[in-house]
Amino acid sequence: MRIGVLIDHEACFTGFKDTSSPCCEVASLSEGGNGVLCKRGGRACTERGSHVFFDGLHPTEAVNIQIASKAYESDLKTEVYPTNIKNLAKSYVSN
Repeated sequence: MRIGVLIDHEACFTGFKDTSSPCCEVASLSEGGNGVLCKRGGRACTERGSHVFFDGLHPTEAVNIQIASKAYESDLKTEVYPTNIKNLAKSYVSN
């Protein structure tokens, strides 16, 4: 599932002021960029934690932390299936 779709559909991902535009200035094709990655020497936002995307593709650290936390300890089958990493590690250690 794409990060943007995940953010749009998950009510628990709160605190983001901007869920669609990148935190950094992305170089367009006409500027010699690829329309995805940050522009060399370009501006970056000061509040990275309020953005979902750092560039046109990659999530910010704040999003990665939320996703990792969910993967580690969530019990919701819509977030982790068939189990979370914490339970998987416990079952591996006990074997």
